[in-house]
Amino acid sequence: MADGTGGAGALGCGGGNGSGGGGGSGEPEVSDSLKTFGEVVKAFRKRAGLTQEVFAPRVQYSVPTVASIEQGRRWRTGGDEVTREMYDHLLDLIERHWNVEFQLMPLQQPVHAGLDGPLQLAETPDNRWFGYSEGQENGRLITASKEISRLHQRYAKMRSQAMTPEDSLGLLKRMRGAL
Repeated sequence: MADGTGGAGALGCGGGNGSGGGGGSGEPEVSDSLKTFGEVVKAFRKRAGLTQEVFAPRVQYSVPTVASIEQGRRWRTGGDEVTREMYDHLLDLIERHWNVEFQLMPLQQPVHAGLDGPLQLAETPDNRWFGYSEGQENGRLITASKEISRLHQRYAKMRSQAMTPEDSLGLLKRMRGAL
C-alpha cells in the first residue's frame, strides 16, 4: 500500500534544519504559518477577555502549551519518552519490513503534490486498484480508473519531491538521537 501523507512535520517536531529541533537550542521551531495561527488564537482569547490561565483549562491545554501556540512554536505532545517510543517504532517498522518504504517531505518544500491532503493507494490480490483521498471534512473511496491513474501520478510526483528513503531514514535516526 502506498501512503502519501506528505509531510515531515507530521512527526510532531521541528526539523526544517535537519536537527530535529528549533536550531539546536532545544526550543520548539517557529514558522510563519504557526505564528499567524498563534496570533489569531491570542486575539480571540483577548477579545473574550480571558487570561491564558483561564483559557487553558477551557480548551484542555496547559498554560505553557497555550503560550507556545500563541507564540507560534511547535511543541511535542507526550514528552521526550513518547517521542522516543514513536521514533523507535518507526525505525523498527522500516528496518524489519523490506516492503515498507519511508520518505519524508522536506519542510522547505513550499509546494508539493501532497498539499491536497493524505491519499492512499491499495492493490488487491487480483490487481485491482483502489484509492482513498482525505479532505477537511470527509474522505472518499476512489474506484474510477481515470482517478486512480491521477492518484498514481500525484503519488509519483510526491515521491520525487521527497527525500530519498536513505536520507529520510538518516534524518529520522538523527532526530531520535537528539532526544
